[in-house]
Amino acid sequence: MSKFAEPMSRLIDELKKLPGVGSKSAQRLAFYILRASDEDAEALAARIRARKAASGSVVPADRIIAHRDADRK
Repeated sequence: MSKFAEPMSRLIDELKKLPGVGSKSAQRLAFYILRASDEDAEALAARIRARKAASGSVVPADRIIAHRDADRK
C-alpha cells in the first residue's frame, strides 16, 4: 500500500519510468513539480509536449559530429 494519495502515486510511478530515476528520486521530482508555480509546471509540460511533437532525432546529426570533432582536439 502506497503512503501517497492515488494521484501522487501515479505521478511517482510515471517519473520512475525515466532512465536512472528510482523511487526516492521520483518522489523528489514529484514534490518539486507540485511545489513549482503553475506557470513553471505548465512550461515544463509544454516543453515536453513540443519536443514529443517535433520530428527527427533529439539532437541534429551535425551537432553530434561537431561535438565529436571538438572532443578529439
